[in-house]
Amino acid sequence: MKKILFTLGVFITLLGQFGSVLAQRNISNSDRRKIEQELERQISTDNRSNIRVRILTADAYSISNRETGVRGQATVEGRGNNRNEIWYETIIDSRRNAITNTTWGYGRNQNTGGGYNQGPASGPLSNGRYEIQLVATKRMLVAGSNGQVIQSNSGNARGQQWDIEDAGSGYYYIRSAQTGEVMTYEGRGDRGDTIVLTNQRRNRDEQLWEIRTGPDNGYYFIARNGKAMDSPSSARQDGGRMQLYDRNGEANQRFWLRRVGDSDSRYDDRSGGRYRDRDRYDDRSNQGRGSSSGSFTWQGRVDDVVELEVQGNRIYPRVLSGRPVSSARNNMNISLPRREVNVGAELRRGRGRVEVVEQPSSRNNYTAIIRVRDTQGGADDYEIEIYWN
Repeated sequence: MKKILFTLGVFITLLGQFGSVLAQRNISNSDRRKIEQELERQISTDNRSNIRVRILTADAYSISNRETGVRGQATVEGRGNNRNEIWYETIIDSRRNAITNTTWGYGRNQNTGGGYNQGPASGPLSNGRYEIQLVATKRMLVAGSNGQVIQSNSGNARGQQWDIEDAGSGYYYIRSAQTGEVMTYEGRGDRGDTIVLTNQRRNRDEQLWEIRTGPDNGYYFIARNGKAMDSPSSARQDGGRMQLYDRNGEANQRFWLRRVGDSDSRYDDRSGGRYRDRDRYDDRSNQGRGSSSGSFTWQGRVDDVVELEVQGNRIYPRVLSGRPVSSARNNMNISLPRREVNVGAELRRGRGRVEVVEQPSSRNNYTAIIRVRDTQGGADDYEIEIYWN
């Protein structure tokens, strides 16, 4: 009996040790070095300078009988011994003895499944509405009238705004706020293929973009085939098209992003990639609005929270918190009707948020209330379009 108990105890001890090894799932030193070398190659290409990578953490997980995923944190050391922390995710193919499908970004990983700083998106950005500016030319990306994504110094506010939405697994959809269509590369994804706008279709590689952080507070837009959104040297004038090209890390592939608000909740992918109430969404004409439609803009300097009370041909700013509104003006050449209409508000300039908190009705003497919330310290200049149908 003692012999049996002793043997059983040894077995349980060994089983516990074996289970501990399985739980840790450490990677080998050779695999660790392969990951470091791949990260060094990619980041050196993006930064156009030699860098050194050292892995801090490496958590492995099984994908298939031949592939192992590894995610973690690492440090990047560049010129002048400058150090930055990055997150990375990669796949090790045991049959090929190679590293495949490596992604990385500066800071902490926000992948909700990865256990590093849980965040609202699986990449470095949270969902929202942004303006996108090309670093090389300082021009904004806009939705062109020919269905292409172009760069321009001019354009209406909504035409140069983009809803960036998390698609999972580190990728995003980039949707025009004006048309409701998403950025898509034409053809097979070869170098030189034009970036156009088409209806969204879930899980289409040509519509999925990795947004990777870069130097100078810029970002790269990387397609799933590894090529980058790029401004061709022959088309860097006003109206020049955007294309897909091999990654080079230069300013013609890097973009500044400025958040201007939240994504438009009227988009409904279940409707086949179109906007609900599409006639309401086209604010540049009165097509589809009918005789009771109209719009005007309000401008003012806002600190913290202000509510705009709109009644007839008057707009009264009421401060809920913060300093009084200054430099307020509007181009109100049409009155809000004294009947129940559906009022919307669009943020054209400003760093905060705008929302309609009360619709006009007989109960409030046909008054619409729009709340402006400035989310940062100090005041900022705002321009808001108010429209109805």
